[in-house]
Amino acid sequence: MIEARSTIKVDLDNSTKEGNYRQWTDGVKRKLVPEAVAGFLALHSAGLQIDIATEQTPTEVLPFLKMVTQIGLGHENYGELFNGVLVAEGGSVVQRRNCHTGESMWQVVAPKESQVERARVLDWLSHSIASGDIGDNWGVLDSVDPQEGTYVKLPTEDKQGVASISLWEKGPLITQQPEYLAKYALVERRIQQALQDLNVTHLMTYEAGNGTLRIVPKGINKAKTLGLLHAFGAVDLSSTQYVCDGPNDVALARKIVGYNGLVVAVSNAVSELHDLAAFSATQPEGLGFAEFVHHLYPDLYTDHLQSLKDRGAWIQ
Repeated sequence: MIEARSTIKVDLDNSTKEGNYRQWTDGVKRKLVPEAVAGFLALHSAGLQIDIATEQTPTEVLPFLKMVTQIGLGHENYGELFNGVLVAEGGSVVQRRNCHTGESMWQVVAPKESQVERARVLDWLSHSIASGDIGDNWGVLDSVDPQEGTYVKLPTEDKQGVASISLWEKGPLITQQPEYLAKYALVERRIQQALQDLNVTHLMTYEAGNGTLRIVPKGINKAKTLGLLHAFGAVDLSSTQYVCDGPNDVALARKIVGYNGLVVAVSNAVSELHDLAAFSATQPEGLGFAEFVHHLYPDLYTDHLQSLKDRGAWIQ
């Protein structure tokens, strides 16, 4: 039996959040399974601090946290359930809460120069994507044949990151169709050439492999940011158990193990994480996260899962 720690940090995409939409009995499709909601509720009932450490942007993170909280607690005040530190955009931004008002804001950790360059790259992208022929606002990136690469879409500013840029690529998860890695690579190489031409030195590309290319600040990652937060006493990595799946999680997982924290790898995690893991789930994504919580708190998890079933919150 693994001894529970007082804090749990979770990655989102493909760790606790589903890669594909699931049909619920209320007719709504969500990238979420009820078992994951029961897992979060059990951790909350056990008194754990729940932190988020993700590559996603705040505009992606917050709706998901509100959805989980609404299903689990009946309101959207996600701070009650996700009561710890929120680290997004691969460590580039951290959410801070005002202890007096309860209001929160996202603080950019990246250098100011990267923000200036971010505006320059966004301007270039807005002028370098031509209208495509497949509809739904998918376009063609300058010098990239969409038949060899893929179509792209630049999200509007309200859907962009705080410190990074997202460029959507039309295609599936590379774990589902590995051949798309080469298609996404053509898009990434064109962006890398543009960064060089624009004399951008504080940003770099990061291919998420899920239909999103991110342009992110150099030298910033989840491991570095959480290491700094640990040094300042804002988090305690020794009391942490980290649920994760991807190659971008390995550096943080190693740091946590170095502080005698625990790593939890869902079944779809890369092999490096299973090598580091104190617990390797047999189930993928949200079900794997739920499996770990059930291992720690079987009674709490079972009670919350049954409550969700009784309320009709389930998968068709």
